[in-house]
Formats: sequence, C-alpha cells, structure tokens
Amino acid sequence: MSTYTDASLIYYPSGYKAGTAYSLKPTDGSGDLTFTRASTATRVNEQGLIEGVRTNLLTYSEQFDNAAWTTNSGASVTANTIISPDGTTNADTLEGNGTQTYIRVAENITVPTAGTYVLSIFAKAGTNNFLNINFEAYAGGVGTFLAYFDLINGTTPTSGASIEDYGNGWYRCISAPYTIVASDLNGNIVALATPSTSSVLFSTAADTNGKSLYLYGAQLELSASATEYIPTTTTAVSVGMLANVPRIDYTGGGCGKLLLEPQRTNELQFSEQPDNVYWTKSGATILTNTINSPSGYVDADKLQEDSSTGVHRYGRATFPSGTQRTFSVFAKKGERNFVCLFENNSGSPQIKGVIFNLNTGALSLNNDPAYYTNPTIIDYGNGWYRCSATWTPTSLSVPSIGVSADGLTNSYAGTTGNGIYTYGAQLEAGSYVSSYVPTLASSVTRLADAAFKSGISSLINSEEGVLYAEIPPITANTNNHYVTLNDGTLNNRVNIRFDFLGNKVVFFYTLAGVSQGVQSLSDWDFTITNKLAFLYQNSNFKSYRNGVQIGSVASGSTAAANTLTKLSFDVGNGSENFYGNVQNLMIFPTTKSDAELIALTTL
Repeated sequence: MSTYTDASLIYYPSGYKAGTAYSLKPTDGSGDLTFTRASTATRVNEQGLIEGVRTNLLTYSEQFDNAAWTTNSGASVTANTIISPDGTTNADTLEGNGTQTYIRVAENITVPTAGTYVLSIFAKAGTNNFLNINFEAYAGGVGTFLAYFDLINGTTPTSGASIEDYGNGWYRCISAPYTIVASDLNGNIVALATPSTSSVLFSTAADTNGKSLYLYGAQLELSASATEYIPTTTTAVSVGMLANVPRIDYTGGGCGKLLLEPQRTNELQFSEQPDNVYWTKSGATILTNTINSPSGYVDADKLQEDSSTGVHRYGRATFPSGTQRTFSVFAKKGERNFVCLFENNSGSPQIKGVIFNLNTGALSLNNDPAYYTNPTIIDYGNGWYRCSATWTPTSLSVPSIGVSADGLTNSYAGTTGNGIYTYGAQLEAGSYVSSYVPTLASSVTRLADAAFKSGISSLINSEEGVLYAEIPPITANTNNHYVTLNDGTLNNRVNIRFDFLGNKVVFFYTLAGVSQGVQSLSDWDFTITNKLAFLYQNSNFKSYRNGVQIGSVASGSTAAANTLTKLSFDVGNGSENFYGNVQNLMIFPTTKSDAELIALTTL
C-alpha cells in the first residue's frame, strides 16, 4: 500500500495560519482543516520554549521622523542615515542644534492596562555617547526616569536595566520593568540624548555642541522582560498564538502535534510575578528576573528562604472553593532540590502536600494521596519542570508554592538565600493540568480549540473506507471524546470514541442513528501513543491498534454515497469534542487488507 497515493486526505501537523491547519493532501487546499479558538493561548515551540503572544505597543517603531513621534524644540530627526542592526540603511539620526539642555524624541501613547512594562530601543553613539529613556505620565506631569546607557562602553548603571551588544556600535537598551498605574495610562515614551555622564532625567548643561546619536527599533511591551523586537507601522503589532491560530505543540520533544484543549481559566493573578502584593509571602522573599524561564527570557524568579523555622512559601488565599482544581507551577532547582505544592490552611495544622524532586524529575512525596490526586511532573528542559496536583479546596485553603529542604517536609529552619526558581503559577478548574495561561491583574480564560473540515464528500467514501488516527498520550477525564466522519449531525457517522469513564476505545458506524459494527478495546492505555484504524464496509467492520487487529464484525450496513461530508474532532454536532494531541490523521476512500492496516498502525 502506498499511503500517500491511496489516502484522499492526510493531515500531519506542519504549516498553519490563523483559521487554518494545512493538510499534506490534497495539495490544492481543499482538505485543509478549519481551526477556531476565540482567544489567545500558549504552546511549546520547536525550540522547546513556551510561546504566547507578544505585542509592540509603539507605532512607527523604525520611523522616528513620522508624526507619531515628536521632538523637542532644538532637536530634529533625519531618516535613514546609517545601517541599522537589520543590515539595511533605515536607522535615523536624532540631533540637537546646540540651543537646548537635552534632545529627545517621544511618542504619545495610551497603554492598554495598568501593569508592568518594559521599554527598549536600539541606539548607537554619534557625537553624543549617552542615552536616557523615560516615561512621562500625563497625570503626574513629570518624567519618570527608566534607564541610562553608555553607548561607548556598552554599560548601564541603572538597576534592573540591561544593554545588549548587536555589533557595529549598536546596542539594544532595555529599561528595568516599570509599573504603570491606572492614573498613568496616558503618557510619552521618550528616547533622550544628553551630554551628561550622570544618571539623571535631564542634563543641566546646554547642548552647545549640537549632540547627536542614532536610533532604531523602539518597543514597549506589557512584560517583565524584553522580548524579540517586533517592527510596527500604523498600529501596534502582536505575534504568536493569537486567536484562531492552530497550536503545533512540541511538549516533550519530537515531532509537533496539533494541540486541542477545552476552555480553561487561570484563576490566579500575576502568574509570573510572585513579588507582587497579590501574593502573600511567609518565611521567604522573592528575587525577580534572575534566570531564563521556560519562555527563554530572563523572567523567572527565585523563591528564597529566610532563617525562620516553618514553611517558606508564597501563596494566594482568595478563590472559589468546593470545586476540583489543578494547581501547577514551573520550577527549577537552586540550592534546594525540592518544590512543594500545598495548602497553607489557617484553619488546621500545616498540610505537607505534594513535593517534587527537581534534581531527578520525580515525585518525592504525596502525604495524602486521597486528597492530592494526579500529581505530575513534566520535563520542560534546561532543568525546568512543570509540577501539578489536583484537589478540591475548602474556603480556608491557601494554595501555596514552597521550598522543601529534604523532600519529606515543607517546614524546617531555613538558610537565608537558599531556594528554588519558579515561573508561571496556574490554578484551574479540572482534573488535570492544561497548557499555561499567563495572567496579570485579572484571571484569564483560554477558550476551547476546535478543528474540522466541512464540504468534503468528494474525499470521503460513505459506503466503504478507512479512518486512521495517530494519537499521542491523552490525559484521561470523565468525558467521551470523538473523532468522526459525519454528515454534520448525529445521524450518520464513522466513529472512533475515546471512552475515559469505561477506560476503552470504541469503533462503530452510525447509520440513521443506529450503531453498526460496534467493537471496543477495554483496559485501554491512554498514556502511550496509539495508532488506530477503523475499516467500514457493508457487513465488514474491522478495527486495528498498534499493529494488532482488535475486532471484526461481519454484519451491519453503511450509508449511501455522498452522505458523509465532514471530518471533525467531535461527535458530529459540535459536542463531545476530542481534546488532546493529534499526530496524524488520514482518510482512505477504499478498504485495505489486514496486512496493510496492521503495517499502517504498527508503532
């Protein structure tokens, strides 16, 4: 059997755009999957890093002569004067005429929400060696100094700021994270050249020499650290896992998988900022932005012990109780090797909770398996693990992230400065952990993914054929999940049903609402990759899994030609959706031999 020649539709996760997941066959696009998710999301990309959505809020980020940017009296911008870091002659000169104490260029902007922002700009020394960047809030009426940079030596004395060498005299100058409050949402983002060598907002000496420097690529982003530069023109630009963008996910390495998930909400706020007052700290302090997180940026924090005896943790008390929830965090070992997820319950003695070994990537302790269920630890590379546990909290529960010294208890005499690194806390209703949902000053909901293809009766033989699916490990829950060929209703369908409650997979054909050729495999192992095939034909229904024929029924009927028109990851009417990863899916318009289907499904 030639798989490519014989199949009428082959979906293998590869190319995509908003609203579309490209199929390998047909090549004319008629088999491309329609994809929807009415919200942003995250995924693990090919580099093994968590990728979400990034936005440059500034407009005309490379055109400082545009009307969106203004200069002060005595300053001017000349466009496209020298080669920028991107290798083309598109960097601008900011120059003074010698009459002002400073020269500047600024953009008036309204930031979308109160929160933590980072401003960055590429700069190169001209006749001036120094650059300041700052934020001028309209409400305050004065400038807020963000950072000062030496463009000759490539240094900055400003705490929390950084400077990156891009060669040929160019530096990317990055401010320290700056918290903009609600009263400061309107302001000016300023690049300021000064002849002074001191870290001040404005210089005090007149610019008698007509100082100048070169600028390129300004970026303002709602983030605790600067990310890769995003060029803009007329509007702010966002990139990444935007609404309706399919997620080809590489969690665990290997080939990419199409990730389909249900709606989930991260109920925690400031998920990447445990230093925020939203989080209560006990026996610990937070050192911010210390190492690279699973996102690849320097935005992971260190949870450090103090010298007290007790728990060393941060947590949050206010959230709904009585509903099963999964609590998770990314963690990496420091001086300590263990992270603990637990309840710091003020109404009862301390609960030890679940402790994970960040040195070995294994569960170290679950002191109450009946209460803390489904503990998981997933390797995210570079020493990072995502640790999670599920439980039903009470009104007194304080979900907490803590340090353990020995992997057996979370209460001990601390050593000041010892600790672990953490990133991305999440609390979600559900029996298992889902992909990470970043938050700031409010909870955030990731809406459900859906994939389907309608109007493909020419690719589906309703009378006979084979439906093939390769499904990586799935996290079990209490719902049925379906992959079907159908008529857009529940009446006529080719079905592969994942029955988590019964711990089995069921293959059957539905004709006018009546099941045909039903066969199932019990004692199903959802924790491994499964290659599945279901052959359907009048009086001939067969099922295969991982190189073994598991069922055969020599009775039952199929629908008339052109009845089935749709491929969908649901029961046929948009319910009982399949949630998990899809590695491969194929439709064959004719039946195949046992030997061919055994070979096709062999791992």
